[in-house]
Amino acid sequence: MLGWSSVQLGPKDRDERCEAKLTVVLRPGGGQNCIDEVNSEVIFISVGEPNKKGRANSELLGFVASILELKEDQVKLEDNVSSKSKTVLLCGLQHDKRSLIWQLQSKVGQKHPARFAAEKANAALREEDVSSKRRKAEQSEYRRLQEEADADAVSAAAAQASPYAEKVLSRPTLPRGMRVRRPGEPDMEFPEAPPEQPPEPPEPGMAETGGEGGGLQGLANYSSEESEDGEDESEES
Repeated sequence: MLGWSSVQLGPKDRDERCEAKLTVVLRPGGGQNCIDEVNSEVIFISVGEPNKKGRANSELLGFVASILELKEDQVKLEDNVSSKSKTVLLCGLQHDKRSLIWQLQSKVGQKHPARFAAEKANAALREEDVSSKRRKAEQSEYRRLQEEADADAVSAAAAQASPYAEKVLSRPTLPRGMRVRRPGEPDMEFPEAPPEQPPEPPEPGMAETGGEGGGLQGLANYSSEESEDGEDESEES
C-alpha cells in the first residue's frame, strides 16, 4: 500500500497534519454517491449529479468530505476540473497513508443520496438574496441621504442673499429730470392740481334781504342819509 499512486501524502507540519492527493475517476449521473473501487492507481467514484454547471464536481467534493469526516474547505480540486480524471486535494489530515487507504476501502459499495450540490446551490441562492437585499437597502439609504443633501443645498441657497440683488439695490438713482415716467405713474416733481370744488350755495338770510346787488344798494342809502344830516346842521348855524 505504501507504493500506491492513487493516494499520496505529503510531509507533516508542526501540528502533525499533512496534505494528501487522491487520483479519482469521476462517474457522474449515477443516481447516488458511491465509491466503486479503490486500487493502487486510481479511485473510482460515482455521484448522483450530472456533469452540468459544475454540479458533479460539487457533489464529489461534498461526498469525499463526508466519508472522511472533513470540513468542506479541507477538500478541493487541484486540477483537471473539466475531465473525468481528477486530483482531489485534502488539507489538514491526521491520517497516515495506510489508515487513509483503509478508510476509503471500508466505504466501497456504500450508496449515499446525492445532496451536496443542491445544498451548495441553495446556499449560494440564499447568499445572493441576502446580498441583493443588502444592496437594495444601501441604495435606498444613499438616495435618502442624497435627497436630504439636495434639500439642504436649496435651503442654503435661498437663505443666502444674491450678489446680483445687492448690486441692483446699491446702484445710484438717476436725477428726476432723467427719469422715465411710466404710463399711469404720478409725476412727483410737478404734481397735478387738485380738482376744482363746486361753489358753496349762499346762506338763506342773505338771499332774502339783499337779492341781487342788495349789499351795495344798502351801502349807498347809508351814505346819502349821512350827507343830509350834515346839511341840516350847517343851516341851523
